[in-house]
This record gives sequence, structure tokens and C-alpha cells, in this order.
Amino acid sequence: MSHRIRHTLAAAVVALSLAVVAGVAGPSAAAPADSPAMTDAYEHWIEVLEGADCDGSEVAALYTRNGILLATFKDYVQGRADITKYFDDLSCKEGLTVDTGRLTARRAGNMGYVTGLYTFAYTSVDGTKVTVPARMTFVFVKRGDAWLIANHHSSQEPTAH
Repeated sequence: MSHRIRHTLAAAVVALSLAVVAGVAGPSAAAPADSPAMTDAYEHWIEVLEGADCDGSEVAALYTRNGILLATFKDYVQGRADITKYFDDLSCKEGLTVDTGRLTARRAGNMGYVTGLYTFAYTSVDGTKVTVPARMTFVFVKRGDAWLIANHHSSQEPTAH
């Protein structure tokens, strides 16, 4: 599948997911409400990532089996195996932290989303402190008692013009 088709499909999944969560998918869709459950699921992702220490498997376990990650530091990633590899690399960054800025969390039924701003910070191999401000959206789905990430988009914030 071509790179352009994958990005188009990923964008369509996010748009459809957000439409359902936002209550615009039809008259039977519940209006989204502020959601501590979504905030908790997002904060758990941060805790697991910051504690991963070069092992992305626990982070990947927070995603659905075929979850999609449009990552900050890499292109399109899909499925737990590739998500694990991505977070293996990311979690090896010395002193990795994720600080949340603006955050909106909504839930409607068995779906929800978190969207906002966060900043990755770490120390590079030459000892330089690196900060990477980014925008993000997580789409969660309920599987049993767990909230899993079905789609995660993260991109560096654009520089001011």
C-alpha cells in the first residue's frame, strides 16, 4: 500500500472516529462529555512511556492490535509489533519526559478522544537538552475494562512564521 494511501486511510479513520465521538455521525450518537476516564487513559500512557526504558512492548500494549500511530519522530506506524519498535527507540532517549500543555478529553459511549499539546524532553547523546513541542490526538476504544488507543496522531508544532 502506498504511503499516500496509508495517510489518506489514517486520516479517514481519525475523521470518522472523531465524528462518531463528537456526535455528528447521526441522531443516535450521544453528545460527547468531558471525560476523566480519557484523561486517566492518556496519563497512563505517559507513565508507561516514561518508565519503558528501551522496551516499548508495554506502551504498545496500550494500543489496539491494529492500532495506528502517526508518530512525532517517524512516519506511519501500524500494529503492535511496529508500535513496539517505535517506542523501543523513543524510550531509549535519556531522561525522556512528556509534559502536557493544553488538553481536551471527551467521551461518548465506548469511544473517546484526547487532543491537545504536549512536549517531549530528553537529553541527546552529546548531552544537549532537547525539547520537542507537539500536537496530538488519541482516539480510544473500550475493550472489556480497558481503554485502548485505536489511533494516535502526533506531530511537531509548526514554527511561527
